[in-house]
Amino acid sequence: GAVPQAAPGVPPVFIQIDESPGTIAAMNNDQDHETTCTGEIYIDGVMYAMPQMKGRGNSSWMMARTKKPYNVTLDGKVNLLGIDCDKTKKWSLLANCDEPSLLRDQLGYDMAHAMGVGLDSAQADVWMNGKYLGIYLITPKYDSFVPKNGFLIENDNYKEDPVENGGDPSFDLEGLIYSSRPPACDSQRL
Repeated sequence: GAVPQAAPGVPPVFIQIDESPGTIAAMNNDQDHETTCTGEIYIDGVMYAMPQMKGRGNSSWMMARTKKPYNVTLDGKVNLLGIDCDKTKKWSLLANCDEPSLLRDQLGYDMAHAMGVGLDSAQADVWMNGKYLGIYLITPKYDSFVPKNGFLIENDNYKEDPVENGGDPSFDLEGLIYSSRPPACDSQRL
């Protein structure tokens, strides 16, 4: 049968997590992003082994209760969804949590990419273990402060491998002030 989609022309992405070694709930409740899941991800008609999936971000992670952002690692380097980038194993699924139009991040990424200083991206409808999560922005994830073009693009602000092994610097952000307004991901807006 037909695959239900939130928007025409937005490709579906199906993630199937094997919850025997680690559960989705445990991953979603770990704000330090140390809990990982494994499974498979189906994109563009191709199934990829996904040896690692974990949470990503700071403010977007804290704002979202039902639509979490993730980093995924595939078993091989690929290009996904026609995204203009070098083949890579690591991808970010951005939840667009605080922006209900789903356009701000997409336009920002598109403008930066057109200027030659940012990453390309694509929107996708995402399901995990049969549950629809919503539209995500998918983009390559770089593991260092400065990619090939010499510009600082992403700094995930969570602990990973040491810099000398290709990981992000380890540090914590303190004193963040969160808005008292309800997160856009978890509330209905007209």
